[in-house]
Amino acid sequence: MVNIRTMAKEDIPEVTAIHRAIMLTTFKELADLDLELEFMDMMSNYPEGCMVADKGGRVVGFIMASQKHWGFGLVTSGWIELVGVHPNHMGSGVGNALGEAVLKHFDEQGIDDVYTAVKWDYADLITFFKSVGFGRSEFINLRYKRKE
Repeated sequence: MVNIRTMAKEDIPEVTAIHRAIMLTTFKELADLDLELEFMDMMSNYPEGCMVADKGGRVVGFIMASQKHWGFGLVTSGWIELVGVHPNHMGSGVGNALGEAVLKHFDEQGIDDVYTAVKWDYADLITFFKSVGFGRSEFINLRYKRKE
């Protein structure tokens, strides 16, 4: 059984280890970032949107979300910034439990619209988000890339 709870500062080392384990399999060039500092910064901005999945006293997954109050035609919206499940626990329902918990949080806040961004070729992540109810949005993702 997995328990979903608000992330605590003490969870950051385990969250970082999970994210590093995922990064080593998908994008090794980012593995040397100061992730603990990045996670602390995200958690300080919207702590109630940062949750962990605890199984037997160990953190096995996390989700970090934020709330935006205006911009790009939206009034108040929720945004899932990052989600991760330790590779040993993928496919066991941990991600779905985290997704449902953060969506319930936004629902309790009266937020109807929740967004995220996923690279088009990350099929596993797209499948995950679809499994918790996400679909295409009215946004078009635009990018500027500096010329080298």
